[in-house]
Amino acid sequence: MLFSYRGLTSEYSYKRGTIEAESEIEAMKQIKENEEILVIINMKRISNVKSINKIREKLNVRLAKIENSINKRTKAYISKKDAKEKAKKMKSKKPQEKSIANKSPILRGINNLTSKLGKSKPSKPKQVMMDEELYANLQNMFKSQSDPKEIVQDYNIEFQQDDISENKIEKKEIPKKREKSTGKKIDWALLDNEDSEEVKDNKKIKVKDKEMLLFTRRLHIMLSSGMPLLSSLLSLQETSGKNLSKVLYGITEDIQMGTSFSEAISKYPRQFNYTYVALVSIGETSGSLEKSLKDILTVKEREQKIAKKIKVASMYPIAIGSVLILLMAGAFLFFIPSFEEVFVEQGIEMPVFSEIVFTIAGIFPLIIGAIVLLGVIFTLLRKNIPEVNLLYRRYVDKFFLKMPIIKKVNNASHMFSFSSTIALMLDNGIRLSDTLSLTGKTINNIYIKNEIEEIANLMVHGLTFSEAIKEQENFDEILANIALTGEKSGKMVFSLKQVSEYYEDELTRQIDSLLELVQPVSMLLIGLVLAPIIIAAYLPILEMSSGSGLF
Repeated sequence: MLFSYRGLTSEYSYKRGTIEAESEIEAMKQIKENEEILVIINMKRISNVKSINKIREKLNVRLAKIENSINKRTKAYISKKDAKEKAKKMKSKKPQEKSIANKSPILRGINNLTSKLGKSKPSKPKQVMMDEELYANLQNMFKSQSDPKEIVQDYNIEFQQDDISENKIEKKEIPKKREKSTGKKIDWALLDNEDSEEVKDNKKIKVKDKEMLLFTRRLHIMLSSGMPLLSSLLSLQETSGKNLSKVLYGITEDIQMGTSFSEAISKYPRQFNYTYVALVSIGETSGSLEKSLKDILTVKEREQKIAKKIKVASMYPIAIGSVLILLMAGAFLFFIPSFEEVFVEQGIEMPVFSEIVFTIAGIFPLIIGAIVLLGVIFTLLRKNIPEVNLLYRRYVDKFFLKMPIIKKVNNASHMFSFSSTIALMLDNGIRLSDTLSLTGKTINNIYIKNEIEEIANLMVHGLTFSEAIKEQENFDEILANIALTGEKSGKMVFSLKQVSEYYEDELTRQIDSLLELVQPVSMLLIGLVLAPIIIAAYLPILEMSSGSGLF
């Protein structure tokens, strides 16, 4: 059997690889003895295909380098920050020199004036480039703030008496001790159960998102009116669709056997995602299940609204692509062959351009067959070999993050998901460390997932939430600034809710702009596909008619 492993060496660096062993216990012994691994972070059994082993080894080396570089950069940043803070403390503890200049008010005033004039201009902070519409949206974001004094509650105003100057006001920031993450813990045992056979079978059950939204709304109404949970579920089971009734039957059966509601729905991850299960679990333990269901309703409605917009935006390019393929197939299989037969019968000599197009038309069925065959082979490799699927996802996720046309839409979508999920979890009292871990599970992009993990890692080493966000490449600067505002004002949930609404509006605007761009581009593509085919077909006729006119 072949096992892949990931662990920490004696030098506290990450190491990945594969090892052959008869059992998991023997594999763990060999890894610790032969590979010099102190801590095994992850180990699983994989398929032993020799043709894939070389690709797997190269991928493991590359991933280990990426992890070690991230770890090295994190340590360097933290040590640099600690050195700056230490230098500031040492400077603040430095005693004043008792010289004649300090004793004399006149000399002290001259020295102060000289030092102020001699100071260099402070470096400008990193600015965010934005258009007028973006600025207006952010300007109105905090208009519902009730008390402006709350924004500066972390500051203290003190009066200082100077020897030669009048009273002045100085704003001094109160140093805060960094406290450990507080809040409710998520029961990860409910979420990490995808390997069980029961859960795998339940994933095959399909229930529409609209039906799940209606179920959640009806359950919330019943519980708010005072009905017991089990009675509500039994009533909904009788009035729901076939597949949802099957799901509710399994849930009610588990509850009657003594299982909690959150544990029962965790067996159906396709219908109840990580966020749903986590909020229901917190609601059960705190006695606020109705509030949790209401929050789930709000988030699901917004997610479905955005998913509908993205679906509408993607339908137009898919329709245009399908039309292009049909036009090419019709032209290469019927239109061009009919012209070619006529030219051959008439003995007309075809131009080079027409010969190239007619040759492509002749091998067009072979091209389509090869593409279909490669697609089937690649799909099978993705399903059976995890490394191939990982490589595919890495390239696709990077493409969507870097592609200029859809880059803004993708970024706004990820920032909306991140800010709305964090706000929802914090509003329900879940601690930030668990919130970040859960948010990473709800986002599909590998690079965004890694950056969320790095945010959690930086916060463990002492950085604030906003500082950790600023260090990430694919996170928007606006989100980092709003998070800083939430930290200063003590209203992080309010700030993240407002910025999630901004990203929702921004996503709508970007989708509309993309649709406006897709229409002319699609017409241009149709023209570029049809024009060579028409020219190749009629060019011999034009040359023949022009040549016959000369005699």
